[in-house]
Amino acid sequence: MKEAGIQAGITASNIQVIDQAAIPARPHIPNIPRTILWAAFIGLLFGVGIAFFFEHLDNTIKSSEEVEQLIRLPSFGMVPEVSFEKSRQLERGKIYPVELITFGHPRSMLSEVYRNIRTSILLSFSERPPKSLVISSPNPMEGKTTTAVNMAIAFSQLGSPVLIVDGDMRKPRIHKVFSGSNGVGLSSFLSGNAELKSIIRSSSVPNLFYIPSGPIPPNPSELLGSNLFKNMLQFLGRSFEQIIFDAPPVLSFGDSLILSNSVDGVVLVVLSGKTPREALNQSKNALFQVNAKILGVVVNRVDLEHVGHSYYNYGNYYYYEQEEKTKELPYSRSNKNRSK
Repeated sequence: MKEAGIQAGITASNIQVIDQAAIPARPHIPNIPRTILWAAFIGLLFGVGIAFFFEHLDNTIKSSEEVEQLIRLPSFGMVPEVSFEKSRQLERGKIYPVELITFGHPRSMLSEVYRNIRTSILLSFSERPPKSLVISSPNPMEGKTTTAVNMAIAFSQLGSPVLIVDGDMRKPRIHKVFSGSNGVGLSSFLSGNAELKSIIRSSSVPNLFYIPSGPIPPNPSELLGSNLFKNMLQFLGRSFEQIIFDAPPVLSFGDSLILSNSVDGVVLVVLSGKTPREALNQSKNALFQVNAKILGVVVNRVDLEHVGHSYYNYGNYYYYEQEEKTKELPYSRSNKNRSK
């Protein structure tokens, strides 16, 4: 009876154990390899999208091709970033300011670029090369003074006398480049306080002379637009083969527009990755309104590694190799080659 009671209390079931459960070797979720693959794919897709988005928002000038497509003007070349050239100078134990690199280190990559710009300017006119030039930029701090001085040095290397005039009477720098004083200069002559011959100074560069801006006047635009300035330009043209003016930024002051109307041509300098396209276009329109002749544009401080122009790297390698070979030649052989 007890066994019958126990059997009656047992609940009937049709469940049978077919296979014993095994402890899993890894968790079902999360699937780490699959998660990593999805994260890498989504991250790559998101990164590419962000890059294209910021590229679309970036409206600055980066290369000479952009200049030619934007304003339909010739590009005289791209001046590379000076950091590579400084490291090369340190290897040779020589350091020159970037404004005098064409004189101090004539076999450098930067010097070759400025000589190419000089050649482009000489060939920009069909009848005769331009005698007087204005070097300016849309905005401040874009390298116009550095470009003006190195171009003047490149022209002086042709053997003819060249004059560079500091036409920026608001923030002058030419006298600092040549380690001179600014007590008497262009403003002194135009205001009737000095003779023209007394403000022309010689520099350490052969065939290169300069006129500092002089004391900062209250009315630079009126001085540059006077008849005395035009007469001065005609007189200087009879004594110098090239006259280069370092002018203020086009969009900041009207001095550059007045100067550009009195010379043979204007060269604009833009800073790669910094100068907006709208600023360059506005500078072009402003100069065209005063009937100025824009010869071309120089793109300054270009990062060639990102732009992808291997020509400059090859040119620098060529000059560096040639200099190393010259150093290795015996003294007598070097003299013999020089005599030849």
